Amino acid sequence: MAKERGTLEACLSKTMHHVAPHKIGLMAAAGALTASEMRYRFQLVTDDLGPVILKITKIRNAVENGDLEAVKNLLNEDVEFGHNWPE
Repeated sequence: MAKERGTLEACLSKTMHHVAPHKIGLMAAAGALTASEMRYRFQLVTDDLGPVILKITKIRNAVENGDLEAVKNLLNEDVEFGHNWPE
């Protein structure tokens, strides 16, 4: 299964899920609260936010050019996010 695809809202929602405060308790209880796991979680957030920032820049440019159709298309266009599971 590859990364997920979805809207900016879905991407940001999943990003918040990766670092939700309750995750810390779950990971600690499972003995998985290691530096490696924390690095992995933070890397997921970094990887998820990169495409969002690029898309926001494209939306800003479309707005500045008065191209509302491009804004609508960009908002409806999917981005990749989440875990990169092996297929």
